[in-house]
Amino acid sequence: SLTLASGTSPSGPGGACSPGGSTLSNGHGSISFSADQYTNNAHCDWHITCSEPGTRATATFRQLDTEQNFDRVNLTDPTQIFHRALINFVLKSCTVLLLIDVLISSRSYEGSTATRAPLRSLSGSLPDDPNQRRVQATGPAMLVEFTTDGSVTGNGFEIQYAAPPSLP
Repeated sequence: SLTLASGTSPSGPGGACSPGGSTLSNGHGSISFSADQYTNNAHCDWHITCSEPGTRATATFRQLDTEQNFDRVNLTDPTQIFHRALINFVLKSCTVLLLIDVLISSRSYEGSTATRAPLRSLSGSLPDDPNQRRVQATGPAMLVEFTTDGSVTGNGFEIQYAAPPSLP
């Protein structure tokens, strides 16, 4: 089963695999994506948010069985998303091109020019090192993104999430 804020199936309206994904705002819970939900060419997003000040979204993998190197779960910190911008400066009749990274808001990551490096990207089975199974964002939000290719499925994954207070 899949724990969603809206209580819907992954592919139904408001579900993680529908446009816009699903928002989980209760501060803690689990995401279970089982073999009967696992389909080819899927793109599913869970937006974990917590409104409590001073919290950091944390996710811990409990199970993982996806097609190695082709189907993956990416965990991204929306506060660490960067937008690549090309800026022209005209100085004394010459043009200087500067490529800069501009931090953009967490609500703007869906644009095609936004790039984001995942905090962790897992595929296949659980890492042997338990520390590699736990991921913590720098703030109260995290994006869990599951993408699959067009062949071979697995048994899915389970992630527990929470937004505990940050340590000083």
